[in-house]
Amino acid sequence: MKNYHGILERKPKAKAVTGLILIKRLAFVEKRAGVKDSKENQLCNNGDGQTTPYVDARYKSYENYINSMYLVAGKATEKPVEEAEKLYTELNLIKNYHADTPSGNPEEVSRANRLAAEKARQNEERVAEIVKRLAEIRSFVSSVDEMLIHHIEAAGDLFGVHVSNYWRGILKASGRGEVNVEPLVIAKHYGGRKQYEDSRNDFYKKMENAISLGGGNYEE
Repeated sequence: MKNYHGILERKPKAKAVTGLILIKRLAFVEKRAGVKDSKENQLCNNGDGQTTPYVDARYKSYENYINSMYLVAGKATEKPVEEAEKLYTELNLIKNYHADTPSGNPEEVSRANRLAAEKARQNEERVAEIVKRLAEIRSFVSSVDEMLIHHIEAAGDLFGVHVSNYWRGILKASGRGEVNVEPLVIAKHYGGRKQYEDSRNDFYKKMENAISLGGGNYEE
């Protein structure tokens, strides 16, 4: 089975993030590419700044990489989240269970009360088991989300370094004041990421509700 959890633990690679082929003296090559593109009039006005096809290509590669990391995080937590959903449903069924009021002769009522007490004891034990397991799943999912955030931040830093190398070449070949100190990159909206975040928020709310149903806050 693919170790999705481990993918997020590893540092992002420049080739995967930017689409660049790693070579020696890459910073020098990137800066030289910026000089070349500036001399060949590759600069395009983009709202309040400038960009180039080179920057756009690097950004597209970066965004594709981030999308893939959201998918990795989803795969890493897919089975635990499915288990949590089932346990959450079971917990609600237990909490909503109400034994029928016994009737009949005293012996039958006594027997029914003993059975009800045993059922209540079993339910209490099961609730404790469910809440403990849900707390464990919540902790695991939270750790994956934290790794995803850190991984995305690291990828963004890596993207910034390589684009900055290139943009120094743009600035070097351009006249003073002609170009902004950094390219303008317009972030796009991705429905898949919003759906992931909404699903996560719903998951954490359910987990908090489940722990509350179980009798309070549970910590491992």
